[in-house]
Amino acid sequence: MYYNLIIRLGVDFMDISNEKHIERNIVFNKAEFEAYYSDRMLQKEILLAFLNEKENDTKAIDNAFRSKKVDSILETIHYMKGSFLYMKTTKILELSIKILKLCDVQKLEEILLLEDKFKQYYQELVIEIEKHIISYA
Repeated sequence: MYYNLIIRLGVDFMDISNEKHIERNIVFNKAEFEAYYSDRMLQKEILLAFLNEKENDTKAIDNAFRSKKVDSILETIHYMKGSFLYMKTTKILELSIKILKLCDVQKLEEILLLEDKFKQYYQELVIEIEKHIISYA
């Protein structure tokens, strides 16, 4: 329903259904992010806003998966997908879209199998953003 699509990220068109492709993606595309948002103050504000929501986002992710309700997971992942797209975070964005596609067809067991991977990718992203934000000092 929502995500039977191919999205443009970077220079290549990537088929979202290809899980192997997700595994080799970068966590945070700094070059694309900085090219898209040329104003350094804006870049810093976007990244700080993401980091400031880290605790709330982590709780929302935990609560959604713990609920074992497709609608709750869909709502949380869909909300976060916007940030991932905005920040050029290819790896977790693609996994988010995969989860949303599974939500569309009510495949709860498969969705729950992706919980640990999603949380891992989220933590990797936080680490990358924390490293990168230092360059704005």
